[in-house]
Amino acid sequence: MNPILVAIDFSDCSINALEHALSISEKSNSDVHMVWVRRPESAKEIGIDEQADIENVVKGKFNELIKRFEKYECNIQFELLNGKIHKEVVKYAEEIDAFLILTGAHGASGFEELWLGSNANKIISSTILPVITIREKVDISQNLEIIVLPIDSTPETRQKILFTSILAGYFDAEIHILGLYSNKTRKLAERVDKYVKQIAEYLEEDQIRCKVIH
Repeated sequence: MNPILVAIDFSDCSINALEHALSISEKSNSDVHMVWVRRPESAKEIGIDEQADIENVVKGKFNELIKRFEKYECNIQFELLNGKIHKEVVKYAEEIDAFLILTGAHGASGFEELWLGSNANKIISSTILPVITIREKVDISQNLEIIVLPIDSTPETRQKILFTSILAGYFDAEIHILGLYSNKTRKLAERVDKYVKQIAEYLEEDQIRCKVIH
């Protein structure tokens, strides 16, 4: 399977995202690529002096993470990049032909603008690859038992189906299909209902457990 990319800023939240990526990698037999993007605020964000050799500090932190998570039987590597966070993350993901991007939902030491809001949204909107955002307190020990799949009236909504079914297959999870109606016109409701029915039939044929939520 193609590799998984994890955006890292060394916050607890991004380390949690890394461990979730590793749990998926064990199911998918994928390598995991950790990516850190340098920017003017980087020294302050990771708590070091601005005169320090930041690249060596970051490499040391990555090697510590590799040692910490050596219990996971997968290849873990890292890359240091420069530039705008969302652009570099997406560019690198495309270069390695990643099948998934994971990122924490906020940044290090209170710098919530790093991953929360603009950058996380920009990563999502700048790529066709699946992106999973993980909040700090999402416990890795919790089993992935149910995946909620929201479906609206747009054709693009069905692009989520393939990855969702793959993820459900890895964890033997049940998919709950939730139809969303932006208004109550009959035509729109019929379209959403049609999509929901088609998706349920597809998942059942693929032997993925699913339930339509009304």
